[in-house]
Amino acid sequence: MHIAISDDYQDAVRTLDCFSKLAGHRVTIFNDTVKDIDALANRFRDADALVLIRERTRISDALLEKLPRLKLICQTGKSTPHVDVAACTRRGVTVTAGRGSSRAPAELTWALVLAAMRRIPQEASRLRAGRWQTTLGTGLHGRTLGIWGYGNIGTLV
Repeated sequence: MHIAISDDYQDAVRTLDCFSKLAGHRVTIFNDTVKDIDALANRFRDADALVLIRERTRISDALLEKLPRLKLICQTGKSTPHVDVAACTRRGVTVTAGRGSSRAPAELTWALVLAAMRRIPQEASRLRAGRWQTTLGTGLHGRTLGIWGYGNIGTLV
C-alpha cells in the first residue's frame, strides 16, 4: 500500500511512535502545502491512502476525480471542513479521524498567553539587538481566562 502524508511542516511524523505501524508500506511524506489541484493530483496519484495533517490541504471532488486509486483519507484532527466528505462517499473513499492528546494545544495556549502578557517575543528581539527589558509585562495573578464550554482543550486550559 502506498500512503501519502501531506503537510508535515516540521518533518515530525517519522519521529512519532505510531509511524512504526506503517512499516512494510510505501510512505511518501510532503513537508509543504500545495494548493493547485493538478500539483496535488501529481503528488497523490499513486496513493492508496492519504494522511492529512490538520486542515492544510483541501480535498475536493475535482481532486478526487484525479485520484482513482485512493481508498482512504485519515485526518489527524476531528474537523473535516476541508474534505468533501460527500464526494469521498460517492467515490468509495473512506474518511477517518485520528485522535490525539488535548494536552499539547492546552500547553501551547498557556505558552502563548504568557508570551503575550509578558511581551516575551518583543523582549527577546530587543535582547538580540543588545537592549535589555524595555517594557513591563502584565501579571496573571488574579486574572481569569474566559474559556468555559470549549471542549476538552478548553477544559485543560
